[in-house]
Amino acid sequence: MLLEAARCWYALDGARQKASRNERFTFGNQWGDAIYDPARQKLITEHKHLLDQGVVPLQNNRIRGIVRSVLGVFSSSRAEPLVTSESPGQREGDVMTVTLHHSYQLNRLFELDRRVLEYFLVSGMSIERISFGYRNGKRDAWVDPVSYHRFFFSSDMEDPRHDDVRLVGMIHDLDIHDVMSQFSGGSRSRALEIRDMYGRSVGTRGYFLVYRHAGR
Repeated sequence: MLLEAARCWYALDGARQKASRNERFTFGNQWGDAIYDPARQKLITEHKHLLDQGVVPLQNNRIRGIVRSVLGVFSSSRAEPLVTSESPGQREGDVMTVTLHHSYQLNRLFELDRRVLEYFLVSGMSIERISFGYRNGKRDAWVDPVSYHRFFFSSDMEDPRHDDVRLVGMIHDLDIHDVMSQFSGGSRSRALEIRDMYGRSVGTRGYFLVYRHAGR
């Protein structure tokens, strides 16, 4: 499973590079591509190359304006979430509507969705992770954005409904104490074993590839 997750990660390397390039273009760095300089025998940016030729690099960033326009429409058209029950009566729908309102306020989802939409327009990827756990003094459902630099999935899927996705996951950068808490299962001996496995080699921080089957 770990090898399959690694293959999925490396298969998306090209997509991450393109997304990073799109991000540079959107936020003003449109002469940042690397080119080979025979004189220096190394890679330099197009910006540096033009300056060396005595040319002032000019740019007219029209991409950013288009992105802002779409985000403005999204912000002005947002509406409060509403759940309608298919069964007789509306009690279940009312309960779920209140629950959604609470989640939107707790996670500031209107602002988060706007930022995730922005990165979708820029990179073609929008990723959010929903989890349930203890945070900020309360146990609740939490929604977090996930950077495309950390995200991976089975890249050979063909179904636009994503029914053929076998693997979805992300890379977590965790403190060793968080790892001990999450994977020891309450066992002190297991926690010490995890500390010995990772703590001595990476200090107080560890890098872990966490994966799960889609739909589980």
